[in-house]
Amino acid sequence: MNPSDFFRSTDTYRAVGVRRQDRARRVRALTGSILAAGLIAAIPVGQAGPVGTAAAQGHELLGAPDGPMSQWRNPSVREDDAASGIEIRLDTPLENIDLGTKQLVNLTIENRSEQVVDNLSLRFQRADAVEDTAAARLSLTDHQSTYGYTGPFTDVAGPLRPGDSVTVALPLDTAPGSPDGLGIGAPGVYPVMINLNGRTGEGIIRYLTSERFLLAVTDRTTGSLHTRTSQENPAAEVPGITMLWPLTAPTGLVAGETGEAPMSAPLLLENDDLAAQLQEGGRLDRLLDIYLEATDGESGSALREATCLAVDPQLIEVVDRMRAGYTVATERLSPVSDTPRLRDSWRADSAAPRAEQPGGGAVAADAWLARLRTAAGQGCTVALPWAGTDINAVSRTGNQWLVREALSRGTSIIADVLDTEPERNLVIPLSGYVTESTAAWLPLADTTGPADTVNPESAWELLQQQGLPTVHHPADTAALEDPAMPEPYPRAAFPAPATGVRVLVTDNSVWGAPARGRFTGLGPGVTGVSYEGSLAATLAATGPEPLTVGYSNPETRHDPNLDSERARLTTGNSAVRLAVDAARQSVPVDDQGTAAPEPVIIVPPAAPAAPAASAELLGTVARLLETGQARPLTLHEATTPDAATETTLSRSAGPADPNRRMDRFGPPFPDPSAPSDDEVLAATQQSNYMNDLTQLMVNDPGIALTRYAFMRPLMLDLLRGLTVIGRRNAEEYAASTAHADHIFTLNREMLEKLQSSVALLPPGYVYTRVSQSSPLLIVARNGLPLPVDGRISYLGPPGSVVHVPDQLWIPAKGSIMTQMTADLPNEPDKVTLVLRLSGSQGSVVSDPVEITVQTQGPLIGLLGRLIVGLLVLALILRLIQTKIMRRIRGARNTETHSG
Repeated sequence: MNPSDFFRSTDTYRAVGVRRQDRARRVRALTGSILAAGLIAAIPVGQAGPVGTAAAQGHELLGAPDGPMSQWRNPSVREDDAASGIEIRLDTPLENIDLGTKQLVNLTIENRSEQVVDNLSLRFQRADAVEDTAAARLSLTDHQSTYGYTGPFTDVAGPLRPGDSVTVALPLDTAPGSPDGLGIGAPGVYPVMINLNGRTGEGIIRYLTSERFLLAVTDRTTGSLHTRTSQENPAAEVPGITMLWPLTAPTGLVAGETGEAPMSAPLLLENDDLAAQLQEGGRLDRLLDIYLEATDGESGSALREATCLAVDPQLIEVVDRMRAGYTVATERLSPVSDTPRLRDSWRADSAAPRAEQPGGGAVAADAWLARLRTAAGQGCTVALPWAGTDINAVSRTGNQWLVREALSRGTSIIADVLDTEPERNLVIPLSGYVTESTAAWLPLADTTGPADTVNPESAWELLQQQGLPTVHHPADTAALEDPAMPEPYPRAAFPAPATGVRVLVTDNSVWGAPARGRFTGLGPGVTGVSYEGSLAATLAATGPEPLTVGYSNPETRHDPNLDSERARLTTGNSAVRLAVDAARQSVPVDDQGTAAPEPVIIVPPAAPAAPAASAELLGTVARLLETGQARPLTLHEATTPDAATETTLSRSAGPADPNRRMDRFGPPFPDPSAPSDDEVLAATQQSNYMNDLTQLMVNDPGIALTRYAFMRPLMLDLLRGLTVIGRRNAEEYAASTAHADHIFTLNREMLEKLQSSVALLPPGYVYTRVSQSSPLLIVARNGLPLPVDGRISYLGPPGSVVHVPDQLWIPAKGSIMTQMTADLPNEPDKVTLVLRLSGSQGSVVSDPVEITVQTQGPLIGLLGRLIVGLLVLALILRLIQTKIMRRIRGARNTETHSG
């Protein structure tokens, strides 16, 4: 069976926890398939090939949400608002609201229901001031009855028919003691609700819906707010603040790319959306402009110190390649030869893509990258995981090369392309947490050690020189019989890095790890740096595409679109002020008795953020610095523990045990946005096959391309398939997982092409051997751009022994003929041998090839007897001839003597 057919006929689903019965049947199918693949790999010959995805095999898409919608949204939160069909939109920015002021707030009411509504009226209501962002998030989900402080109702002209909207000016009064006010007597952050009452159809006037947000009310003279004045510590140090400024965007890179040298491969993009974002007025252009303007000159020095550009290295690499021109295309041609003729190799016209149109963003890419290089050179820059990949999902594949590429390559890309030194050994998981098994892999994020250990390709070649496997395949069949794919761990713990690795995680994801302030020990040389998860979850809901993050409390998860974008942005800005105020009010005392507040680390969502929302958030941080409510703190200072803390945590963490299964840290709640088990399985199978194929090739000094560089783009495709970006929105999740499935499918198709280019060619006829010593001939073909160091393994009937060459060296994009001898049993008359090409470490590469050999039979027996008879006859004739010749010579001698 062809390997692609084998895997297309296999369900790649498994069960986790309690699943449906039909999913259990898929589990059994998967188990049998993996077991069959494992057994085949254990014998001398069998099937080989890359693994596809469920969608490619004719099943439902990978990553379809398995959990209930309640994991995304708590159905008991704001039920009336969700069912009303009436929408309120806050139109007026509510920043810097001083205590004692009164202003009109513009609102838009839109009827999206199918009924006419009339007798509409609005009023402001508020709840008690909140002390921290966690309490604030809960208050925004409370029943409307908890908003006990009310203002007067304002009537709205009506009726409002389906599809109609109306704009209303509603007075907001924060004056203490005002009869029309909300009873606000002190600065603070207050949950506010805009209550809409009305009547639908022939019903009664009742509560219809609400718009909710956090309102920061500041002191008129100081511009600050204090939510716990009785505990205020005037001597407390001003808290430091540091903020990430994410730059991410989908690149649209066509999957299935392989490396080329000395020039890079032609850049193929699925669309020109990235160019539109880079051009003047585009999203990425505006985000960079906002940052450059806010941090420019002396006035922006404090903000520049307190912020750090967090860039997706894949975005930087693609934009850098766009400058040289690119093509908008939907498919990618195979980089391997269709024929073994060397004269056809490396022809420029053979690699030309079937393009749809040339890309138009080269100039914009060059200009944007130049400005980004300027911004990076003036301040801090840090790399996000490659393509925003989920490092927890990547570590579950058990493939260290995927982990290395996800965590270490970005640093070198930033250094090379942006010509600046980035923050090193700092991991920013976009999921907000790392599991305990993931922490065992994080020493691979070290980029400060020797090049042969921190550079993925150098580390690969070092393992090759040492004769060690690059991938740990299962050594026994027992593990394969387990119906649930086990959580993969490294066979041996990676050594602790010389310079510690730091990981930014939410404060609610490290509940059991040894802690000292904001720092937690996640393992030898791996330190967690906590930031406020409730603040990050609040900021994630800002912008036009609000997110539901996996570390958020399920009790607070509701449809964020129930509140307008302006209301959510107001909530986000107020939450930042509240977090800074709470840090100052709740000051821990260190070992020397000094009051030192923990810094506020602001981690906005690494998602395609709206420039307007990002600008307001940046402005809030700038105002906190200008008014002295916070002081600038560099990202390095905020994330680097002192020597005493590092020593204490290292001792508490103890020795690394990659097989330990404990719940000391990880996702605090169910994460509906995490990549599915099916996707992780597909990435695992494909990445392991990539490693086997890479190991089959041999670097050639005469060829600029290396084997690792040839396969690297395919590994990076898998990281894109496991990205976090796009998954954390309930409405966009299905489209994101469908795109991931598309990437896995294209990657699989390219692997199949590469796999089929290295093959043993069947002779196409039956070998008829005259004797046991007759050789068997077979042709080996290599369509890869590097030589192949292969081995021929076989499978035959009992008693078969095939004497194969110890090594089979196939030139790059060429072929060779090799011969073998075989000791085969005489019965039956025809013997079928199955041959396969594998790597030097036994990894399966080529499809199996069958050779049928005619060992004996009537024809061969008759031929043998005839030959023996002829030999005997020839011998008899030779003896007769000799005897006759002797008699003739004897007669001649007698005649001579007689004469």
